[in-house]
Amino acid sequence: MTLNKSFEENRQRILKAASEQFLLKGYDETRLDDIVKNARVSKTAIYTIFGGKRELFIAISEDLSEQLVHATISNNQVILENIEELEQLLSQIGENYLKITLEQDKLANFRMCLSMASRAQEVAKQFYYSGHAKICDYLSNYLEAANKANLLDISNSNQAACQFLSLVRGDTHLRALFDIDYAPSETSIQEAAQRSVHLFMKGYVSNEAPARL
Repeated sequence: MTLNKSFEENRQRILKAASEQFLLKGYDETRLDDIVKNARVSKTAIYTIFGGKRELFIAISEDLSEQLVHATISNNQVILENIEELEQLLSQIGENYLKITLEQDKLANFRMCLSMASRAQEVAKQFYYSGHAKICDYLSNYLEAANKANLLDISNSNQAACQFLSLVRGDTHLRALFDIDYAPSETSIQEAAQRSVHLFMKGYVSNEAPARL
């Protein structure tokens, strides 16, 4: 086994064990000894790879944020030629985004980050900038392309992207954060995404956009 492979396997075991402990006990009650026992590594390995408990939690948040980005935004180039294509794209993005943000591990991590925001700002900021803010950046590129195609009339594409994601989350995400037994159906998630697209388009469709067929 190569050194790099061994390092990565240890890293993944530590991340998995730490994530389970954080979700089970919360950040404050989780001890490195618990993570060491479950990951079957030395405490030195944790300090060497991550630096400490706080850095380990940040790494987990970054990993979850990357999952959020990859599940929501496609890296494929998108060419938008009409309103229907734009609506389909936004509906898919909205649906993907809401689905993954409602997953239990994402909700649990979100709750922990909120609880830590006042005393560990760098943790909360990292969670925000590596996840939500990055999706806004990707989405703003699509909206800017729609602007150039005269499908939308937006003065600030990044702000509009954040507004769209806020519409998508709406009461559904808020309720899920406070009600751990709440599990919206696939249909309700699709409907929430479609309503968000409808409201968003009403506010930003360009007067120069081609009429629907």
